[in-house]
Amino acid sequence: MQINPRHASRTKVTPDRRSLALALMAVSGLGAAAWAQPAQKANAANVTKVNAQQAAVEAAEPMRIPSGTDSYLALKVSRPDAFQSVAFNTEGFPGVLAAQAPQHIVYGEVVIVADSRAAAVTAIEGLRAQFPWMNANTLVESASLDGVFTINARSVRNAVRAAELLKGRPGVKDVMVNTEQPREYRAPRGGVDPFLNNQWHIRNIASPAADHNIQPVHDDGITGAGVVVGVLEAFRGNFTSPYDPDDLVVPGFDFSGTIHPDLFGNFNQSLSQITDPFQIDVFHETAVAGIIGAVANNGIFGRGVAFGSQLAALRNGSTIETAEAWGHQLQDIDIINNSWGPRNVTFPNLPPSYIFPLSAEDFEVNIPSVRRVPIAPLEELAIERAIDLGRGREGRVFAFAAGNQGHFQDWARFSIGNATSLPQFGLLDLTGEATGTVEDFDVTGANTFGWRYSGMIGDRAEYWEAAGHPFTFAISAIGENNELAGYSTTGTSIIAAAYSEGGELDRAPTPGGYGFTGAGRAMATTSPL
Repeated sequence: MQINPRHASRTKVTPDRRSLALALMAVSGLGAAAWAQPAQKANAANVTKVNAQQAAVEAAEPMRIPSGTDSYLALKVSRPDAFQSVAFNTEGFPGVLAAQAPQHIVYGEVVIVADSRAAAVTAIEGLRAQFPWMNANTLVESASLDGVFTINARSVRNAVRAAELLKGRPGVKDVMVNTEQPREYRAPRGGVDPFLNNQWHIRNIASPAADHNIQPVHDDGITGAGVVVGVLEAFRGNFTSPYDPDDLVVPGFDFSGTIHPDLFGNFNQSLSQITDPFQIDVFHETAVAGIIGAVANNGIFGRGVAFGSQLAALRNGSTIETAEAWGHQLQDIDIINNSWGPRNVTFPNLPPSYIFPLSAEDFEVNIPSVRRVPIAPLEELAIERAIDLGRGREGRVFAFAAGNQGHFQDWARFSIGNATSLPQFGLLDLTGEATGTVEDFDVTGANTFGWRYSGMIGDRAEYWEAAGHPFTFAISAIGENNELAGYSTTGTSIIAAAYSEGGELDRAPTPGGYGFTGAGRAMATTSPL
């Protein structure tokens, strides 16, 4: 569970719709711009890594983890008798691909959604015969979600058993075991500049047709004033990290020494959640917050798109931590920016024997695995409550980056038989087998365009159900050339595109996949000092 700071009372300033739209544009401006990481490593290291991961998967215990609304996660848990354990999702990862199964974390913590605290207490009292330590004193109420409680079951195995026993008890609406999915950044590839004139997304001096036309809006006095934007990051840190844990007990500590000076003036401590005091990497968090709400006219770097808005740092992490962040301070935080996403695309990085050539003229890459990432029922509950109750019942705005895994952009797509994207396997042209040999592929009617590429087609925005949810906005990225950035994930759930650094995929693949080359200027924003 997270530690929550005391929230000082304040007068709510109701934003007008133009200010709210401007703040949303700030969040959208991050889009899905990304650091693209080439997936190439030495083969010897790959073999060692794959063997170790395969051994870990094989040694783990298969378990069905209750995840709410009578649904389950089929995971292999490495340490079921520990409070916290790494677990592997092996569904849809046959054969050698099982070694690359995304890692989850499972906690020995039961989450209960109940009619009342009394109902939750009565329910867990019925488990005393199996778990003598469970009582009203061990029941912890969520800081942000009414009717949601947690209880420490001491081990993953106990939590699974307790969750099953709690199902269907009077007053218990839902029950699940707390888990955490792997995740990654959705962020700019760098490009920090202290001058407003270089913030081309606000006012593009060199190419006036390539900006968001924000400067005239600022000139009209619309700055996002009255809007509070919550910044939620991939991991437990945020732009308030790192700080000394002793600071928390210092009366009147104001974080001025731990937050970028171009952000501090808009930082709302009372609406923030305390993040990990040991988080080291704050580059991404600071860059995101700067694009949204860096202070204007203070002589430091540039300014945010909604420089009159306030910034609240939120804490990401396990299912309940993410849900609590999405449901945090419903009447005060208007928008939550999510420039992160699940780590649902992995390159196997297998030895050369697993590179599959279909014919002499093809250069084949290691076939990656793409998986659908469901939204946890508790997280969906948080979003639905925020839509129903947030922002004076007008609904909280959730903006998500579309993703970083858009591939085969801006050049001829390959055509090999019945090539399709199969996220459950990550393979192309399957004939019904998944042995990892050339016989798995159908090359009937294949067309040749000089180079032919088979391998990663890429992710889709809707594969992450949070970004495909009807109550959220998924935003993709375009470069300064007004073309879709090569890395930007496509999909049916994307509602708009916003400026970020452009990118073109490298035409020359490597055995580990494709990198991309930056095209055009990156976004100028704040950076840790």
